[in-house]
Amino acid sequence: MRALGLVAAVSMALPAWASASVAPPIPVGVAPNEVSFSPDSALAYSANSGSDDISVIDVASGTTVGPAIPVAAQPVSIAFLPDGSEAYVASNGGTVSVIDTATATNVASIPVDGASFLEVTPDGATVYVASYGTNTVVPIDVATRLVGTPIPVGTGPTGLAISPDGARVYVANTWDGTISVIDTATNTLIANIVVGPRPFQLTVSPDSSEVWVAEGDINAV
Repeated sequence: MRALGLVAAVSMALPAWASASVAPPIPVGVAPNEVSFSPDSALAYSANSGSDDISVIDVASGTTVGPAIPVAAQPVSIAFLPDGSEAYVASNGGTVSVIDTATATNVASIPVDGASFLEVTPDGATVYVASYGTNTVVPIDVATRLVGTPIPVGTGPTGLAISPDGARVYVANTWDGTISVIDTATNTLIANIVVGPRPFQLTVSPDSSEVWVAEGDINAV
């Protein structure tokens, strides 16, 4: 029998340091890797890498809803379309699954070698997938679910971040210490920026002026 994983919810007040409480853990599948909220914050999806499925959590009640949704092996990352109609799931087994959120079913499987993390553009038109195994970022057209030409980046791409204006995709390349910058208008690499050892995840400031990068080997941002 497989053990269940747990998702913990932390309730924050303002200011955050003044008051915080941890709600009771929510049982999900095995080895949850990432949790993502739906755009309306009504649901949270848990990517369970040990049981190859997605748990759907009702945020208001803190309980799972319905059976887990089967996806490809080792799901690690989830991103919703802005309208909440679909969720895309990257699995290390080399697949991006498409979940219809209205029916909570897996409606499509898109092959992407070495899929790790993914993000959706603000307009909901394109999903960008980091392909760790091929050192590329793969664009997926949401309307057709077709895979575009892979974009070469640095070595070991993991985390992705898309600027709020949708103009740039930033990619953390774990093994060569760089951040790749992709122009979304042309889907081409326009820069590789050296940042230091082992960047893994990153985020773009709300005004798109800065990118903050977590670097594991030097315990710094």
